[in-house]
Amino acid sequence: MTQHSSSSYRRVVGLCVSLVALAAGCGPDVCDGIRQTCLSVRLEADGEQRSDRLRVLVGIDGGNAAERISKPPLGSAALRFPLSFSVLLGDRTSQVSLDVIAELSGSPVLRGQGGDTVAAGQHKQLTLKLGPDLGNAATLSSGYPAARHSAGMAYFPERRSIVLFGGLDSQGRALDDTWEFLAAERRWQPLRSLSHPSARASTLVYHARRHAVALFGGLSTDGGNKGLDDLWVLDQSGSWSSISQPTAPSARSTAALAYDTRTDSLVLYGGRNEAQAQLLNDVWELPGESSTWIPRTLGMAAPVVANPRLVFDGRYVLLVGSDEANPTTIKVWRLETNFTEQVPPPGNTAPIRRSDFSVSFDLFAGALVLFGGTTAGAPLSDTLTWSPIDYRWKPITEGMLPAPCSGASFAYAPELTGSLLVGGRVADGTALSGEEARLFSAPSWRSLKP
Repeated sequence: MTQHSSSSYRRVVGLCVSLVALAAGCGPDVCDGIRQTCLSVRLEADGEQRSDRLRVLVGIDGGNAAERISKPPLGSAALRFPLSFSVLLGDRTSQVSLDVIAELSGSPVLRGQGGDTVAAGQHKQLTLKLGPDLGNAATLSSGYPAARHSAGMAYFPERRSIVLFGGLDSQGRALDDTWEFLAAERRWQPLRSLSHPSARASTLVYHARRHAVALFGGLSTDGGNKGLDDLWVLDQSGSWSSISQPTAPSARSTAALAYDTRTDSLVLYGGRNEAQAQLLNDVWELPGESSTWIPRTLGMAAPVVANPRLVFDGRYVLLVGSDEANPTTIKVWRLETNFTEQVPPPGNTAPIRRSDFSVSFDLFAGALVLFGGTTAGAPLSDTLTWSPIDYRWKPITEGMLPAPCSGASFAYAPELTGSLLVGGRVADGTALSGEEARLFSAPSWRSLKP
């Protein structure tokens, strides 16, 4: 890192971030002559790579990414590499994250990611090698998350948004992008972070003590399906951080998470072990801001539940799923010293057993909402509410019902006075995108499209 003195004048476009594209083979540092904190970025690519549009998503200090677009100069049909541009940072020390996408005729052809921290008043150089590993590049400016199922999703009150992370695409490949749905504005935007969890199917939950969204473990498809055991939190600035865990639950996928405000702790239940061969029914707690998990001892063994879901109803943590000891219907248990089944009244019919269903607790309606899932290989579209007062299930048939699907993400936001349903997988295995999101606002469904 070097401190530069002014030697020339360069036109600056924009306020906080300026991209100055130079011709192929440029030599000088593009920060030369600039009297502010500056990151000089050089883009390289193997061979005779061509592009007719360059998209750069720039995140400053963990904030929302701003997109800048460069096109070939007049008289030229394409951009040629290497190229350089500057990121101008004013007079402060700043952390910069970059996602660079080179497109040709509207389709991504190259991508590079990276970042660095630049001290106040100094200049720094960063080289990014662009390659054909495009990941989720095609969806970053589409305005909504790409098609997926089994993604983690949770409401983040400090950001007044619903955060979505990862999931699996239609081919079963794991994703690692983070999006948020701005509840008041009813629109999606991507969140970029210098570090973030690896690609996976996951579960998210709001961690009230940390004022963050938390993720534990999940299903990785990199080199074969396996469970994970890492802990991450997304803070109020929109940045992911990995949390070291002196003691933690074993590696697993499909575990259920909830935050219990009564005990001020994150609660984890069950899932499948690392090899995906065994159903688990253990319970762990992560108290307050601690990073050490504590196994919770119950008065009697917890039920063994495949595809478990945990929700907090404002008073208790509820476990929702099908008891493997009697796998015929969906049941609800309340967590206190034990898991106590909340039996519906006589004559009230509980939902049939299913996997990959979606649940949300609707605080406005004061009811748990269950949607879809899969039974006998067929996706479902039924919606039912469950009352924590009389334990009664009630089918919902009003409004624009979502398509039959499984593995959709579901989360309540007070600004919506309802719960947002995103993604999922239909009968032929095709996943749904964020464009197909639906809102359940009791007692009916409706589309978010104008």
